Amino acid sequence: MSSLSACLLFAALLQLCPAQVLFTDLAGGSGAAGIMFDLQNRTNVPLLVSGLDATFLAPGTADVEIWAVAAGGSYASVANSPSSWTRIGLSNSVNHPGPGEPVRIPTTLSLTIPPAGTTGLYVTATSATGSALSYGLGVPTSLGTVADSNEHVATTFGVGRSFPFGLTFGLPNVGRRFQGRIHYQVPPRFETNDSELFLRIGGQEGTAVFLATTRICVGAGSVVDFGGSNAGSPFDFAIAPGAALPLGSGALVSPGGQLLHLDLNSSLLFASSGTSIPGALTLPSASNLSFVAPNTAATVVLQAITLSAAQPDGWALSQAAELSIAPPVTPPSSTAVTDNRSFPVSVGCFRWFGTDHTQVFVSDNGRVVFGGPDGNPVPTTGAALAGRPMVGAWIDFLPLSGSSITVTSPQTGLVRIDWLNQPYAAAPLIRANLRLEIDVLLGDVIISGLASLPPCPPSQAFSNSMWLGASAGFGVATDLGPTPFAPGASGSTGLELLYQTGPAGPLASGVNTVRISQAPGGLAWMAF
Repeated sequence: MSSLSACLLFAALLQLCPAQVLFTDLAGGSGAAGIMFDLQNRTNVPLLVSGLDATFLAPGTADVEIWAVAAGGSYASVANSPSSWTRIGLSNSVNHPGPGEPVRIPTTLSLTIPPAGTTGLYVTATSATGSALSYGLGVPTSLGTVADSNEHVATTFGVGRSFPFGLTFGLPNVGRRFQGRIHYQVPPRFETNDSELFLRIGGQEGTAVFLATTRICVGAGSVVDFGGSNAGSPFDFAIAPGAALPLGSGALVSPGGQLLHLDLNSSLLFASSGTSIPGALTLPSASNLSFVAPNTAATVVLQAITLSAAQPDGWALSQAAELSIAPPVTPPSSTAVTDNRSFPVSVGCFRWFGTDHTQVFVSDNGRVVFGGPDGNPVPTTGAALAGRPMVGAWIDFLPLSGSSITVTSPQTGLVRIDWLNQPYAAAPLIRANLRLEIDVLLGDVIISGLASLPPCPPSQAFSNSMWLGASAGFGVATDLGPTPFAPGASGSTGLELLYQTGPAGPLASGVNTVRISQAPGGLAWMAF
């Protein structure tokens, strides 16, 4: 049985399918005992939902139930019909923190969502202390529209519900946004490297679920690595314009189960100067080829082939390695007008903690978030560990008349974000200015204006009113204590969490600017 066939039996062979996570926006708004919403499968393969994290309005202990529409489909048509639902998870005495910090509901789910299918979910606390779930509020007409999503799954704006199947909140127009995480698994869709044949660009190694993708700026350099254990056999690799084709969206499957991700209808360029595959090249055990990207934005995909007696096809394919050449983007000026929200800003190509990003999300609370929006106003280390990757001087600002956020690009490859005339939420009469710059070409982030921040007391009932630094976020960051930023000081960390906390203003005494650079295995920093 091929790995693809095995993974399609994922309910029985769970370990063959890598786990993935959908993060949601954690900006608060309201809450109730429970929430009903739809979970949509955006792929052409089945998905298995294996777990769920929820967020609560206040610390406490809760008994939590998770229900799903028994026959599949949206919650909307059966919201008031309990017999149409089945309970798929139950966990008693769940200890949970407050807003902005999702907690795993310790019950294993086994919910299958068919390709392009939808299943309604009902997540609810039953009886406990401080058990109300936190959810975000939508905007008029948002009910039923997508709230949070990635390439695989999406949640929709749903409705709040008291327990059990009680009062409804959010009708008819203003939906409720589930806040937490959805854990799910998907079957393989891409070819992977093996010992016989490998092909990498910029050291990126793909998996059966995620394509090996390298994004570089125009004029930047990179390296193609290739080779294999079957050294000396005929070998070639082809370059095709456009994106790699995944299984179900154009990839060809060989009789032996290998996946070809090139578009054979496009103009292919062969490394052996146009000879047929396999060409006149000889497979090395390992080699590399340095190159400089042209001054033209483009996307190309490479895939290698060699003769192989070990494969049923008689030949072996490498993984597909995709290269995107993107110019630095000059973003337009932007202004945030709502509290505890974030908005996207294009950055062209910027790598943060090993992941390439074409856009970042600028929060009105003094930070930049990667991978999706997050308007959480409470600057805590726990939230930095549990949330998305981020960087900045995290402060609970309160947008009022005269305050703004501007985004400019004063030079090629530099994105500048200014929080101007921002009132502190805990002291609205005190206003502050802050600047964060993303150096796309160098991969650095510069936070400045710290010396001019006026003192502000802690807010939101927490001991800190500011969290300064960077985090790799959920599942990666490790907290071994704060870093003492001081004028003229520098250092590095491989722990993927770099921070200092305290009251805004005197937090980093004498320090105006902190420059954070991406070093091998972690981060490097300088304060001045």
